[in-house]
Amino acid sequence: MKKSRINKNNLARAIRESKKSKIFSIFTPLLRNISLAKKNNFNEKSFSSYCFQHYRNRPIVEDFAGKFNAYCRRQLLRYLTAKTINFNKVEEAFQKSLPNFLNGEHKSYFSKFLKKLRKNKKTKLLVYEHLKNAISEDENLPSIKLLTELDYDIHWTRSLQSLSSNNPTKKRVFTQEFKKLKRLFYRRINRDKILKAIKYKDQLISFYRGNSSFISKSFALKSLLAVSNKLLTSKLYNESKKTYDQIELVFKLDNHEEILFKKLWIYLDQKKLLQAHQFIKKNRLISKFDNFSPKLQFWIADTLNKNGEEKVSAGLFLSIIESRPLHYYSILSYKSLPENHKKSINFVVNSNMTAKQTKNKKQLFSNSSRKYLKRISIWSKHKRLTFIEKELEGLFNLPKKKIFSKKKISRSLSSEQLDNILIQKITKTLNSFGEYLPSFKMIYKGLSEDKVVLSDDILKALFPKSYFNKISKIESDLDPYFVLSLIRQESAFNPIARSTAGARGLMQLMPNTAKLFKKRIRSKHLENPKLNLQIGIKYLKKLVKMFDGNLIYTLAAYNAGENRVIRWRKKIFTHNDPLLTIESIPFQETRNYVKLIYRNIFFYNLIYENKSNIKDPLEESFKISLNQTLNLK
Repeated sequence: MKKSRINKNNLARAIRESKKSKIFSIFTPLLRNISLAKKNNFNEKSFSSYCFQHYRNRPIVEDFAGKFNAYCRRQLLRYLTAKTINFNKVEEAFQKSLPNFLNGEHKSYFSKFLKKLRKNKKTKLLVYEHLKNAISEDENLPSIKLLTELDYDIHWTRSLQSLSSNNPTKKRVFTQEFKKLKRLFYRRINRDKILKAIKYKDQLISFYRGNSSFISKSFALKSLLAVSNKLLTSKLYNESKKTYDQIELVFKLDNHEEILFKKLWIYLDQKKLLQAHQFIKKNRLISKFDNFSPKLQFWIADTLNKNGEEKVSAGLFLSIIESRPLHYYSILSYKSLPENHKKSINFVVNSNMTAKQTKNKKQLFSNSSRKYLKRISIWSKHKRLTFIEKELEGLFNLPKKKIFSKKKISRSLSSEQLDNILIQKITKTLNSFGEYLPSFKMIYKGLSEDKVVLSDDILKALFPKSYFNKISKIESDLDPYFVLSLIRQESAFNPIARSTAGARGLMQLMPNTAKLFKKRIRSKHLENPKLNLQIGIKYLKKLVKMFDGNLIYTLAAYNAGENRVIRWRKKIFTHNDPLLTIESIPFQETRNYVKLIYRNIFFYNLIYENKSNIKDPLEESFKISLNQTLNLK
């Protein structure tokens, strides 16, 4: 369905292929409906019988059907704007489609249809009734542009007035004014005009308080938290604490995790450990420990540890590791534990039954699941990530007895063991085509739902050694696991990956950066793995030397730019503690980027180097030594 047309030849070919192949037979009903709708030139029968059908339990078919339904809605509007129509025959289809039209789909056609209604009073009454009902149900109005196309009677006007507080146009006016005040705050604080910045911050909170019904609560909360964080980054500790208190009051928040962390951080950033300890006790954070994210959990445990409560903190560190073994803060917890506790920690759990133990069984999977696996292979070969994810969704929705060929297997193994077998099979298939990202997503989802245990095979699937040999040949000074860890985060080993900013290839190089090392290079050349690695490693090595082997500065510069990091070092990075430095990185994306690559390095060394003891202090693990491996283990 390209350029608002259905290609007749392609449609006929698709129908033939779906009939030939059992693998793609699930598409036959949809293709048949498309063909019949086109054959009937999208008349009344098409809209009632062939469009807007459901294809349950077939996620990928539903995805294609959604595109076809959008096409049908366009054809419906074309039908309604024709010279002679019978609205009664397509009234049901119009009613189903109306929410989509009100949300902005096919704006020009819908606007044309509303103009035409003025000439047909009978149809206008029916359509307006449907409009009023749709607006009442959704409590939302169409855009101001569409409203101008309507003729108002007294009842219609009153219907709109009763919902006027939800008018997006009216909301937009207040939201724009809120944004304007926020911009003025940032403009002043970035120029170190502190008093004026505080004045605009107070106006911003006051403006929201008086107009909260017209401004999105979530948007306002996110914006005001960002303003408070900016005050904290600027070392205006008292003003930032005051602002967090104002936010709690205005939004009626109790134990909001981010605010709790930032209030604790005010003391930690000033190295006031005693006050931080008192804050934890006063707010009873230990009793609420299990409800918090690993970030706040770690800093609570770390604060207690530094205030002499080693026994309590050790228990909290162990709790973090047990609940989230793959997390950055689990690694910090592991490295903060006393030596006698570290020996009992094992990040890898061996399951009783894995795919290896079933590899000799012939036809382990049923016909249904083998069709899914075959289609996953085909989509992987053609790099169709969206289709792969839809197929995975469909496969995991199958009952267990339909996934495996023999009932004995389903009955003799636990659900967790069956999921492990299936996930390892899918992972092997995806990885063989270099499709690591859907594999990572699937494993993380399985871990979060307790369907997967963190076995050695699963860890190796999460941290593959793709391109390891090429990296080793290109550069001997940098640890190849360091480079692998960066590539895993940048592109998930996809050599043709592209970012919205224009970065290309395995190491996500910007064309202008690449030209610093190879003048005549073009963007498309960066999709060549060998060339991308050669330039990317040279750039990474340059940053390592520039920042004297500081892992945090090197990674932050690779992500956000070296000039930004130079500015941050002057204004923001005011302490030597690497953990405080990471939490002080102003950009959330860069902050998470550094944490994740540090995590990657740790697990690459754990899996492939099998280093069992941590000999170096925590601070040493944030240093890069050329010609040596990183000291994360």
